[in-house]
Amino acid sequence: TKKTGSSFIGMFALRVVMAFVVAIFLNLILSPNDTPFMQTIAAVNDASIVGVLEAWLHSSLSLVVTIILIVTGLMILQRMLTEFHLIEVISRPLRPLMKVFGLPPSSPFLWIVGNLVGLAYGGAIMADMVEEGKLSLDDSNAVNHHLAISHSLLEDTLLFVALGINLWIIVGTRLLFAIIVVWGRKLIVLRYFFSKNQPSG
Repeated sequence: TKKTGSSFIGMFALRVVMAFVVAIFLNLILSPNDTPFMQTIAAVNDASIVGVLEAWLHSSLSLVVTIILIVTGLMILQRMLTEFHLIEVISRPLRPLMKVFGLPPSSPFLWIVGNLVGLAYGGAIMADMVEEGKLSLDDSNAVNHHLAISHSLLEDTLLFVALGINLWIIVGTRLLFAIIVVWGRKLIVLRYFFSKNQPSG
């Protein structure tokens, strides 16, 4: 993380704190009867332990197969986009959206990678861009703050939807708090420099 302008401890603390903040937020906006996670198990006439375990095993295997298919499909998609150089083409229309997120114009490609294949691969590409001078440490730090809250957006969303969680709740909540974190950090930095440059006395 230091290669991309971010502190490991800072990113770790941010993710832990925001996990609690988002959990509290969702607890407040979701009605008590709204159960986002619901794994349906077929009714079993035989109430024995063996019958219950068989139903659980069948349901779990179906879920595992669904997850494997989704992850495999996403890996193939990512390889195809990279092979045909389509990620860069797709990133161009996203630059106005990056402004809303508070991210630099050079960040669409990183944002796509971070949301397609996650932080590990995205972090490696980000470090290379910083070393090549294509991305400043401050800009990469801003992208890190965004992706710390909202990364692997496509994969995670599909997986959670497969588990029965509302699509808009997952996407909307993650993007909302990613925007709050990035713009909040910018305001804090601006306020710090403004107060530091104020003439004393």
